[in-house]
Amino acid sequence: MIKMILSKAYTYILVPIISYLAPISGLFHLMLFLVFLDLITALIRDWKIKKARTIKQKIRRVKSKKLRRTLVKLFLYIMFIIATYSIPKICFNNTFYLAELMTSFISIIELKSISENMDIINESDIFTTLFKKIRNFLSSMIEKKIDNPK
Repeated sequence: MIKMILSKAYTYILVPIISYLAPISGLFHLMLFLVFLDLITALIRDWKIKKARTIKQKIRRVKSKKLRRTLVKLFLYIMFIIATYSIPKICFNNTFYLAELMTSFISIIELKSISENMDIINESDIFTTLFKKIRNFLSSMIEKKIDNPK
């Protein structure tokens, strides 16, 4: 009896939700990857800064508060992506690529954080310099498009 109720709940509730969010599943995967990569680089950065000698000491340095913040951040990013996908779709019956645009902005924030972590890990400014050059290049391309629209 319980098995039948659960299978009906899955059929009537979860399948429509999964079908509705399927077009933006790639955005979820991108956010999951970037937040996970940021978490890994932050852990390595902390281990390098605190100079823990053994693996046991390194594991003790990981704080549940920081890991919880990462999970909250990931949850908020995903909820924001769902909102930027759903609101235009419900109001205008079109998505306007708003979710993709917002995911791009969030990705830039995460990539900046990853590059800062990598700079500390490698003890150089290679990644931040590369990030700034890419940002300047994109800014100049946008300015050219604004000045000379075709």
